[in-house]
Amino acid sequence: MQNSKIIELLRTLSRQELRRLRDFIASPYFNKRAVVQQLGTVLIELALRDFPPSKTTATYLYQQLFPRKAFDEKQYAYLLSDVQRLTEQFLTHEWLKAEKHTLTTGQLRTFSERGLAKSYRAAQRRSDQQSLQALLSIQELWQRYRVAQIAEDQFAQTGSRKEDPYLQRAADQLDTAYWTSKLRLSCAMYTRQVLLKESFTIRYLETLMNYAPEQLPNDGLLCCYLAAYRLLQSEDDEEQLLAFASKLEAFRTVISTSEQQELFLHATNYCIRQIRQGKRRFVAHLLQLYDQGLTESYLLDEGVLSPWNYKNIVRLSLSLHRYEWVEQFVETYTSCLPKEEQADAYHYNMALIMFSQQKYAAATNYLHQTAFSDVHYVLGAKTLLIKIYYVTDAQEALLSLLHSFRSYLLRNRLLTQSAKAPYLNFVRLTQRVYYSNDEAKRIRVRQLIADTSSLTERSWLQRLAGDV
Repeated sequence: MQNSKIIELLRTLSRQELRRLRDFIASPYFNKRAVVQQLGTVLIELALRDFPPSKTTATYLYQQLFPRKAFDEKQYAYLLSDVQRLTEQFLTHEWLKAEKHTLTTGQLRTFSERGLAKSYRAAQRRSDQQSLQALLSIQELWQRYRVAQIAEDQFAQTGSRKEDPYLQRAADQLDTAYWTSKLRLSCAMYTRQVLLKESFTIRYLETLMNYAPEQLPNDGLLCCYLAAYRLLQSEDDEEQLLAFASKLEAFRTVISTSEQQELFLHATNYCIRQIRQGKRRFVAHLLQLYDQGLTESYLLDEGVLSPWNYKNIVRLSLSLHRYEWVEQFVETYTSCLPKEEQADAYHYNMALIMFSQQKYAAATNYLHQTAFSDVHYVLGAKTLLIKIYYVTDAQEALLSLLHSFRSYLLRNRLLTQSAKAPYLNFVRLTQRVYYSNDEAKRIRVRQLIADTSSLTERSWLQRLAGDV
């Protein structure tokens, strides 16, 4: 019973939703059977108590309904199915209630079909007011088309021979909704094709691309997705990136947050792709995008910052020696990370910032201020300590940590071999560099570093091997 469909469904409802469901099942419009209402009430009460196992059994529930009858499995299954159906119906009504666009369209269509001209005009005025206040999104564009199409149908029903004021509007709204949706999907397909090597066929966009800019509708969302698609198709093109950023800024106040976030993500992915191809000048562009993303909250999902974006911002800032900016970033935005990661992220990244400025004592202090709970931060902290001991010539501490780190890696059962390999090779090659006291040994160790495929801190080791 604990794994039944109805319990699985009820577990997804909040306490407020459960109480509204109880009223829904009690409504004679939706349910006229008292026994179904009774079973629904019992199940909702159990859901509010997180379904205690002793009371969440078929026999217990049946006894609540029929205390003097023997358990009838077939009857019980029918009753349970009725509660399941009503709960699914309730969720549909909840969705409809939240979807103002759908309700508006439904009202317009109903009033039009029933010939209720006054009600239709009132609903149309409300719809026009909603549209004026709404931010641009794919959903809003399709809503505008549906409303325009209903208006055209309404006009056609009158049989009037006057000029049709709605036909062109409906056609234009359809073009805008379709092409914006097409571009949005094409941007996603192109990105996945490049980053994840998935295979897609992108059709018909040549038609849109052949239009001159002045021939296209001046719709903010369409313009932004078109700029995003042109950017993604380009290579090493800073002008396209700036053109996209300009479009997004120009229409920022009229586009919904979710659409802005998606457009922003395409731009950051483009920069990351260029950087991976060795085009380092895109680092500054990417960092500027991240800065804008923080200011405009594109990077925050309900106030939470992705740990991956957090680490990437720190790494990029350090590569550009923007020490003051990145230190302020860590101080300000660590609290936006998932709570369980905040202490590890703060101390490790502050240590990294201090190390990059050759403030080795401060870096060591940050690393010693917390017992890192995440294994990946443990690996990063130990690696950073080894680098600090090496550059400060703390021989005894260095050799001791290299030995203990190797033992930690070999004994750790939480890490896969592929996860251990870069760090084991780092330990081995750091020792080889340390003991390379003549030119022949240095040449051999440089070759070993170049030939080792799985290796963390490769560039640091290469610099070290060249300077010994």
